[in-house]
Amino acid sequence: MSFRWRSMSITGRMALFYSVLAFVVLTAAIAVLYWALTVSLAQDDQRFLHEKFHVLSTMLRQRPDDMALLREEVDWETGVLGHARYFVQILGPHKTLIIQTPELSRSGINQAAFPPPAAERARRSAMRWVRTTSGRRYLLSAERVRLGGVGPMRIVRVAFDVSHEDRILSNFLRIAYLVLAAGVGLSGLLGGLLAPFGLRPFRVLTQTVEST
Repeated sequence: MSFRWRSMSITGRMALFYSVLAFVVLTAAIAVLYWALTVSLAQDDQRFLHEKFHVLSTMLRQRPDDMALLREEVDWETGVLGHARYFVQILGPHKTLIIQTPELSRSGINQAAFPPPAAERARRSAMRWVRTTSGRRYLLSAERVRLGGVGPMRIVRVAFDVSHEDRILSNFLRIAYLVLAAGVGLSGLLGGLLAPFGLRPFRVLTQTVEST
């Protein structure tokens, strides 16, 4: 390797240097952007679940006997969009099923995968990311809610399908790899083209010294 480096022309060395520099800088930038995108998506998912729990817990506290309204909220996305990206399950004492989104039983989510429910009015919900055998990824969460604020306790579970984010991240990496390859290649080409101009003063100085 050292022999190849010594035998390489200065122009070649400059081109290699710029290529390596571009690779390091672009790789670091891509890593930071990928991390930022991942964090942003995760925060959006958690925010969505917090809002969903707020709606459901408010309904259970203020209108605990209105099962029609609760059913409408549980089935809203399926009825409007024709498919559900999130599933709701409400359990009573001893985890007896009270109501749930019909598609939850066909989602492939193991009931044991749900995290233990957070305490009522907890600042943070218990959350857990899981992947089913079909390859779909879900964010699971659970909270305790007391009916009417003073009545029996209910366990509210929500599963949010975040599989589309895998495609977002894959597309980002695909584009990032193309940018990385193009950036490294262009930097090496520019380094090779600009090297002669940068070395011109040294050549002039060398010729001057040799002519004296």
